[in-house]
Amino acid sequence: MSEPSKTGPIEIGDVETRVREFAPKALALLLALALPFATYAVVGDATNSHVFLVQQVTVGPLSTLSTLSEAEVLQVSQMDRARNVLTIDPYEVEAQLEAHPWIEDATVNVDLRALSVQIDVVERQLAAIVAGAVPLLVDDEGQSIRLWERDELNVPVIVGVGVVRDADGRPHAESRRVREALQVIEMAQSEFPTRTLREVQHRGALGYRLHFENFEITVGADAVSDRLAGVRLAAAELDRRPSYALADSASPNRITFGFTPAPSEER
Repeated sequence: MSEPSKTGPIEIGDVETRVREFAPKALALLLALALPFATYAVVGDATNSHVFLVQQVTVGPLSTLSTLSEAEVLQVSQMDRARNVLTIDPYEVEAQLEAHPWIEDATVNVDLRALSVQIDVVERQLAAIVAGAVPLLVDDEGQSIRLWERDELNVPVIVGVGVVRDADGRPHAESRRVREALQVIEMAQSEFPTRTLREVQHRGALGYRLHFENFEITVGADAVSDRLAGVRLAAAELDRRPSYALADSASPNRITFGFTPAPSEER
């Protein structure tokens, strides 16, 4: 004879107990499923809302000798147009700015409460024009900035420095020679701060020829700083002569000056 079933009729009290136990779990499950959709709807409305449009964009001070303008910084960062503050990725904007040839480093801060953006950039400092087969602009570390587009720039021209191309075909000035020429430029500008240095010819083992606005100096490859200091003392005489002059200190023991006749002496 079979045994009676152990499962008896379900009492109403048992059902209520089970419902009470299951209800919180079901509610939590429904909330978990609904939350992503609700969040998406809220964020979607916020990112498309005019309420969160950027109200102010500030660009940090640029160099007085800057080739950049505030308008260009805004254009490159795409902040020259209406932007929702919630859609701005500071790191993405920084990468856009640092891809610009004149910008070495960029920092972007977004203030959600003030609906504002602060942009600060570190500019690359133009030091010279390398007049090679492919003319380049170089910064104060000798790194290529961009091709020279024959635009008027008040910096010395370096001659005698080769241009090489990297694996991607991008041109770069020959690093060692351009750094040497930049050092000579720095020394020359230090010794002759009131004179405009127009051109530096890198002549390899023969040294350098420096073209100022109204005279030239040829120096040997060694002890350039000492040679320029010696020329500076003698060059004081040039200020009293309204004529073009050539100073040659290639010889280790002497400096030779040559003068064209002054206008009054030509008669």
